[in-house]
Amino acid sequence: MNQAIFFDLFGTLLNLSNDSKPYHQIINLLPEHERDSAFHRALTEDFPTLQLFAQSLGLDRTVVTTKMLDALQYDLDTVTVFPDALPTLAELRGRGHKLTLVSNLATPYKTPFYCTGLAKYFDQVIFSFAVGLKKPDAEIYQLALDRTGATVENTMMVGDSLQCDVLGPQTIGIKSLHLKRAATMMSSHKTITTLSALTQLTKLPRNSEFGT
Repeated sequence: MNQAIFFDLFGTLLNLSNDSKPYHQIINLLPEHERDSAFHRALTEDFPTLQLFAQSLGLDRTVVTTKMLDALQYDLDTVTVFPDALPTLAELRGRGHKLTLVSNLATPYKTPFYCTGLAKYFDQVIFSFAVGLKKPDAEIYQLALDRTGATVENTMMVGDSLQCDVLGPQTIGIKSLHLKRAATMMSSHKTITTLSALTQLTKLPRNSEFGT
């Protein structure tokens, strides 16, 4: 019986329907051999603006155009919550589960998490840019365990990325579920096609504070 559940964010709880990929646009201005390192920095260091990120790479602030900034803002403004996210989180929280968010994010992408009402359901929130670690490195899952006070035996992770949300946590013994909202093929890993399926897998008593 799973006492703790780790969730991914985008593609799992939130839908980034418009993605102008501004960080990729900046990184692609660098020599090819520098790009992997720059991408790692985008996810594991706190750069509140695109301009600061560009400067950290030795680029001039002017590479960040008004068009890029407007596109990023549009991306963030049009993020939506998947319809099954809030009811599922409320149900799981109401049953007494500890919920932790574990997400690879560049700093500006944290905004929709707080604007959409998701934050109140989580006991712990771990953003890669804030902790200097990213999925699928084992250290970030261990950090989540430590902060939650959970063990691998009573923890499960759910997300849409096979590498980050399934294979990564499994390296330290965390059970995982692969969320495939548009499942079109068989998988060798345990999958679900909706978050609401989680409520059928967990049977803890309800707690009236978050129950619906």
